[in-house]
Amino acid sequence: MKMEVKRLLDETDQLQADKEEANKLTVVAQKHKLAYKKELEQMRNAEHLQQLNSMLFGLQASNDDDTQALKQLESSFISDSNDFGKMPPKGSDLFSEIHGDMHGRISELEAKNDQLSLNLKDAERDISFVVPVLKKLE
Repeated sequence: MKMEVKRLLDETDQLQADKEEANKLTVVAQKHKLAYKKELEQMRNAEHLQQLNSMLFGLQASNDDDTQALKQLESSFISDSNDFGKMPPKGSDLFSEIHGDMHGRISELEAKNDQLSLNLKDAERDISFVVPVLKKLE
């Protein structure tokens, strides 16, 4: 009986030690998980900052381009001051560009529609040949 009690006490002590070790491992795992989360967040923030920096650089570059374009526009006004009252040539305004673009787009879509209609007719013709054969097989 004493041996059995001693064995049970030893087993209890071993289980208690295993439980404490498992708790310590859980704490370590949680710390690692938190560290990985922080690292991931830092990586995301670094990526976001990099994107913002590239956007800022792009805006600065476009601002330089804008000032250059503004200077060119100003110089063209100065050099063409005697042509100021004249009408622009046909097709040089925004409406003409958009309107001309629409005609091209419409013709493309009509051609695509015609092609799709032909494909549909071919498919319907193929189906009309296949359906009777399948009905005979049933």
